[in-house]
Amino acid sequence: MTAHQHPLLAFTIAHFQDIARQNLFPENNKVPHDIDKCLICHPELLSEEPFAIYLEVVAQSVKVRRPKWDAELVDAINSDRELLGLPPSVSLMGLQTGDPEALAALRAWLRDAINTGLELLAIHSPTSVELCLEDATTAELQTLVDVKVEDIIHFQENRA
Repeated sequence: MTAHQHPLLAFTIAHFQDIARQNLFPENNKVPHDIDKCLICHPELLSEEPFAIYLEVVAQSVKVRRPKWDAELVDAINSDRELLGLPPSVSLMGLQTGDPEALAALRAWLRDAINTGLELLAIHSPTSVELCLEDATTAELQTLVDVKVEDIIHFQENRA
């Protein structure tokens, strides 16, 4: 699914990318927008699985919020690792050289960021669907999550 496939998806992605640029995801329900065009408010307007719509919106928003491999991203990954009791061992050089441990930490961090984004979309409006990564119950949806994570990594890597 891409923003070019449907104008409502393009509108919704652009709205949430703007929210991500302003770092307002936790308050996304307070940002004015055209509710009638928003697929987070009305996922039924598109014949896609709501999970797939929400996942696409979040993945594109993560690209805006964390567009490249840089010190800020490494700090965020290591900070979250410390909160989990893991060593803050990810380095920018590790990502750039394709260190398997650094990339695994990045994938885990991205999955967590996507999950947080999905959960924050639930507050967007009274009609928003509550979703999290655990709702990817089919092999197709699990594969879609993996594809989105790899897409974000590829996007970031090409801007490093």
